Amino acid sequence: MKSEDVCGIEGKLGTEYLPDTNILVFNPFAIYILSGNEIPKEDLKNSYLESLARREMEYDRAPNDVYIYEVVEKELSPYLESLYIQGGVTFLKYYYTEKDEIYGYVGTLPGTLTAIDGSTQIVVERIQDSSRRLTIQSLYDNQDIDILTTKEIFLALCNHLVSTPPECALNSISSTL
Repeated sequence: MKSEDVCGIEGKLGTEYLPDTNILVFNPFAIYILSGNEIPKEDLKNSYLESLARREMEYDRAPNDVYIYEVVEKELSPYLESLYIQGGVTFLKYYYTEKDEIYGYVGTLPGTLTAIDGSTQIVVERIQDSSRRLTIQSLYDNQDIDILTTKEIFLALCNHLVSTPPECALNSISSTL
């Protein structure tokens, strides 16, 4: 699946099932789908339908199409973060004072470090703040990263991801040689 830009938010459309439920969660069009109404803005609906067609998926109003946000420019609610983390998603929160190299780098990570099946397993929150820092939250634990280099961020993420991507495995092999 390829990353799409729907409503100005980067993410992937995938199928997610929550334990003991079969409901639509995190989809920007959920309220319209669940209520049986049409998506109000024709251009948004067309964009959504086109992105489904490119992935050979259909819009069937079934409550299992989930839009997984990959990069957001704000802090999500603790409730949403908890739901994502319980589903195996790792959060990377980058607090920045100004946009820099790390700002751009963390935005590429969700598309780079995907699960083996190609699904999203990282959500990046880029949050403007008075100090520069980075936090990783996953099923395993939380970690603050003090040294903000691309290498340190990459290594820390590899230790927190539920599904180890090939890039992490290759990096581990090459560092032992």
